[in-house]
Amino acid sequence: DSHPDGWPVALFTHSLTGWAYHNSAHLLEICSHGAVVIALTHTDGTACTATDLETGKEIARYIDWETEKVPEIAAKHEGTYETNPAFKAEVHGWRHGQVDHRYQQMASVLAGANDALDRAGVTTNSDSDTNTPSRPASTFARVEREVAVLGMSFGGASATAFSKRDPLGRVAHLFLLDPWIDGKDEESMLPMTYEEFSKPFNLTLKTVVCWRNKGSALWGSCGPNCETLADKVKEMTGDSGSAVLHDLPEPHGHFA
Repeated sequence: DSHPDGWPVALFTHSLTGWAYHNSAHLLEICSHGAVVIALTHTDGTACTATDLETGKEIARYIDWETEKVPEIAAKHEGTYETNPAFKAEVHGWRHGQVDHRYQQMASVLAGANDALDRAGVTTNSDSDTNTPSRPASTFARVEREVAVLGMSFGGASATAFSKRDPLGRVAHLFLLDPWIDGKDEESMLPMTYEEFSKPFNLTLKTVVCWRNKGSALWGSCGPNCETLADKVKEMTGDSGSAVLHDLPEPHGHFA
């Protein structure tokens, strides 16, 4: 059956070395409950690869930190990330730029989702055995409000950033899967900026759920920031149940 306001939408943003099919079993489960799931392959150098579906041409590839980015930055700066502020500033600028790139992709895909469904000929009937007219895909996905955004690792940072930046206030639900939101001040926070991390969420946000893995390398460095985000949402909504932290026991690692 059709949904009168369009089907609810979940937008997934992946981790470093991820792509659109990352967490596909999880996303298919969400689809089975009656949602349109949009899974991105980011073209900011974080995906394992990104190709044009029609031509097969590679659009972007993964930029490895150790073997590519460090030598590139080291060629321009003396010292290391730990010893040279200019070196560190360029690293942070690169990561912050990737979050910016992801925000633009996420905003664009929501804006164009129903047009893409129209071009694909997607329609929905309340009863396929009758002559009830099909509804155009332009109303198939409810992209203008109450969107759920899911993010894994780096995607946790881009999901959080999107929910705060979106001028239309479309995000109502935020699901963070062992998010990479590291650091505690302007000098150390990656991959999003500390300024953005400190900003309030849009008032349209209703819930945030965060899964942390005790066997993950991010447990000690990023875990407290999940608690901070949860506290911000509880304070904003006045509802202690609006933010939930789930801690998976060891030996669950980062990609569990």
